[in-house]
Formats: sequence, structure tokens, C-alpha cells
Amino acid sequence: MKKKGQGLPLNVIVIAILVLLVLVVVSVLFLSNIVMVPKTIKNCEKLGYICMYSCADDPQGIYTKENNDAQCYDSSGKKTAMKCCMIGG
Repeated sequence: MKKKGQGLPLNVIVIAILVLLVLVVVSVLFLSNIVMVPKTIKNCEKLGYICMYSCADDPQGIYTKENNDAQCYDSSGKKTAMKCCMIGG
């Protein structure tokens, strides 16, 4: 009677390596998108609102409600102290 080795078959090892590579690629893509989310989704002006130091400063009285979820950024992408103002009711 011949005894076979107690190792894993080569195809199982290859499949495991491919699965790990796919997981790494998916993780990198997911994490790179998470880093980009705050400046794209929560950017006040990209949402269609305006940035002012006080929402009461709007001379037309249209943008009077403050949006606390969005942030205002300057031209270099740094967050400012301005308020994100949206149309109030």
C-alpha cells in the first residue's frame, strides 16, 4: 500500500493565492474611495449651497438655513470656518 503525502494539492494553493490577490485589490479600491468621499459628497458648493460666515448675511434672504452636514472648502481644498447655507423655509 502506497501512502500519499499529507499536503494540499497545488490547485488549492493557487486558488487561495488568487482569492487573496482579489481581496487586496478590492480593499485598495474601497479604501481609496472612502478617502475621496468627504470632499466630494459633503462639499457645500458641490451640493448646490453657498458658503457664508453667517447664514443671516444673505442679502436676498434666500439661503437662511444652515446645513451642518456639509463643509466649506477654499480653492486649495482646506476646510474653512464658513457656514454652509441652504434655502430656508
